Amino acid sequence: MVAISDTDEENLFVVVYIDSIHVFCGKTFNAVLLLLAVYYVFQAEWPANDKLPMLLLSALMASEKLREQIAKYPTVLSILEAINMQEP
Repeated sequence: MVAISDTDEENLFVVVYIDSIHVFCGKTFNAVLLLLAVYYVFQAEWPANDKLPMLLLSALMASEKLREQIAKYPTVLSILEAINMQEP
């Protein structure tokens, strides 16, 4: 699975391909939700280097209490540092 984005646009625009087949495209938050859904529906494994961010996004989608706690941190890196999950 590949997600391609154009960061030059005002809003992030994501296009997802699985096995060279165009699956969907979308902007910002909707694209992230669709990307997570595709992983779960097709039971695809997350790439090793993307596993922590994908787990964090999944947890954030599932828990309103967690979203409230995470909102206190300015960056994803600061979140990972706070829970002692930053890479060495």
